[in-house]
Amino acid sequence: MAVFFEGYIRLFKVQPINPRNITKGEYGIRVNKALANYTHKTYDYTVNFKTNAKGLRADDEIPYKKSDNTFRLLLLGDSFGMGYGATLEESFIHQAATIVSKNISKKVEVINLSVSGYSTAEQLIALQQEGIKYSPDLIVSTWHHTDLDENKWSQLFHLENAGLSRKAISYLPGVRQREILEHIPFYTFLSENSQAYSFIRERSALMIKSLLRNKNNTSKHSGAGPEKAKLAFALYKELEKTAGLSDVPLIVLNIPKKLEKRAYENTMPLTIKENFVVVDPTGTFEQNSEKLLYWERSQGHFTPVGNALVGQLLARRLIDVIQNENTPK
Repeated sequence: MAVFFEGYIRLFKVQPINPRNITKGEYGIRVNKALANYTHKTYDYTVNFKTNAKGLRADDEIPYKKSDNTFRLLLLGDSFGMGYGATLEESFIHQAATIVSKNISKKVEVINLSVSGYSTAEQLIALQQEGIKYSPDLIVSTWHHTDLDENKWSQLFHLENAGLSRKAISYLPGVRQREILEHIPFYTFLSENSQAYSFIRERSALMIKSLLRNKNNTSKHSGAGPEKAKLAFALYKELEKTAGLSDVPLIVLNIPKKLEKRAYENTMPLTIKENFVVVDPTGTFEQNSEKLLYWERSQGHFTPVGNALVGQLLARRLIDVIQNENTPK
């Protein structure tokens, strides 16, 4: 029966195989598994992923202590930040780092704390508990349109009269189930090779999100309601405050929402657009709409062309911020 189902999926409902390799972290949020080596296989691409001993997507180990003459660029993000659909060198953060390195006298080192599924709330915890240890010189946080809902679903933070406060001690959707499955023989093989397993996993993830929406009375199409926008703004203020304690600039990178083949939307709340340094590729994507910018058959992440456009745009802003920081006041 299992073989028949696998054959049916491969013939009639071809699925991308994108294992996530996520586990429970020390601080109540998901992290990438350490020392993982796995492959994403889809209609469009085959990409290898490796993580180091701290779960960062990187070819090398990166100690907390920063070497002399090194500029550290820290990225907080989700699967877009992780670079799904791209090799390490093709990912926008590494392309931006390469451009920046040609414009400053220091070696540029990327610290990528992105984890698939992260919201702004998880980014904040990751920065407070782990990111600051790396002594970053500049921080980039990605904004995705799903963050509005996922910040609320997670229940990690909420707004009170006194401002933002921690609520839930953990948010680990799907992690416990995955830990149980990993004790089943051949589970790892299935997760990395079976399209039937990918089919079931993705639909289970949709079901979990639906349950979270119902639990928190959130509609799938509820949009940027005022309470969710206020929470997102408060989270970014706290990110900025955490970065500011170490005198580190924060840049917010918008991930444009793809509406159709040639249309894109910036879903970022106005309060974030107006109060933070924002890099928004939406206009650049519209100007290049004849190009394939998102993989259309493989969960919709950036293509190498999309990554290159974002990397170039981000690098220009990074250089501006660095030069401004180095200008005598």
